[in-house]
Amino acid sequence: MSKIQIQARALGDPTRYRLYRYIASSENNVTVAELTELVGFNHNAVRQHLNILLSAGLVCEELELRSTPGRPRLPYRLSPDVEGTFESKGPNSWLATVLADAIAEKKNTY
Repeated sequence: MSKIQIQARALGDPTRYRLYRYIASSENNVTVAELTELVGFNHNAVRQHLNILLSAGLVCEELELRSTPGRPRLPYRLSPDVEGTFESKGPNSWLATVLADAIAEKKNTY
């Protein structure tokens, strides 16, 4: 099975697609607690969905750096390999936004 088929299969589940879209549209890393609140499932169910998204290479898991005692959280973000695919923002989206803002600002100065 090709990578695109694996990713499409992972996104075929409505809950996983919703989690993916939330992570893809977020400006910051997303925690399991946020995702649990979003879908209304317990954290173990959300983690199972995230593991499938991780295995498909759609999201990345990072270890939170902590300065206080306790277990570090594992926030999630969109995998750089899929930026710009499956309706996610890509590197050109950021550039397009910057250019559009600059043009709009220039028009407002006239």
